Amino acid sequence: MRLSEDGIRLLISAALVSLMVVIAAHLWFIDLLLRQSEFGVFLAAELVAFSMLLYLYTRPSYLDVNKAWFLIGCLSLAFFLTLAILE
Repeated sequence: MRLSEDGIRLLISAALVSLMVVIAAHLWFIDLLLRQSEFGVFLAAELVAFSMLLYLYTRPSYLDVNKAWFLIGCLSLAFFLTLAILE
């Protein structure tokens, strides 16, 4: 079974949206006065995921998505989430 371009786009966007929901829920319950650096790192990860989602849906097809830019977004997301774990 081979996924179509819309199926791939839907799977990636569902993963990004679910990550954004989890991060937003965590940000909602975080104590901002005591954990400002953790809040900043999670907010940065949220914004990177949102920008990746926007980039994915502003291209007319999945084949027009620059894989290098998307890889940079995934690596920066991994970097920010690693920073959040280490704090």
